[in-house]
Amino acid sequence: MGPRDHFLEIPIYRISQVEFAKQYDRDVTKHVELLVNETPLSSDQIDKIRGIYAKEYGGPWQYNQAVGWLRLFVLGSQIRGDLWMSSRERYMRRSTRDFGPLVGDYFNVPCSRTQSSAEIRDAVESELLEFERSYRNGRLVLDLECFHELADHIDWRNLLNGAPS
Repeated sequence: MGPRDHFLEIPIYRISQVEFAKQYDRDVTKHVELLVNETPLSSDQIDKIRGIYAKEYGGPWQYNQAVGWLRLFVLGSQIRGDLWMSSRERYMRRSTRDFGPLVGDYFNVPCSRTQSSAEIRDAVESELLEFERSYRNGRLVLDLECFHELADHIDWRNLLNGAPS
């Protein structure tokens, strides 16, 4: 890998998928109930209204509710992350997002070449969880699904040893 060859992108969301689904279910139910109170509707009409409402609500959670990405790469004996975030001060369900890199030391895991692959993986996961707790006072959510699916299959030692110093 060359310098800044990113090996994993971790999406950052304004809220969790579970919380988004709860809010959506609550809001769409309230919307449909208001319409049904005005005019009786068939189940087909209700389904159509739910589909229209879903688009207006801001789309599905995945990708549509992302506010940034943490892009992991190796630099010497460190696993680091470039942080790309929306320029918005406040993240809302349907806001337009302009993404750009943030300069700073947001994610940095110093590693020893004597650590086992499992120890390096655990250190990276620990730092990801700490980043989630501390960045913006823990109000944002990292989607660690891909990390958890891949982490045990990555040869972390080889990833570090193959990196330029």
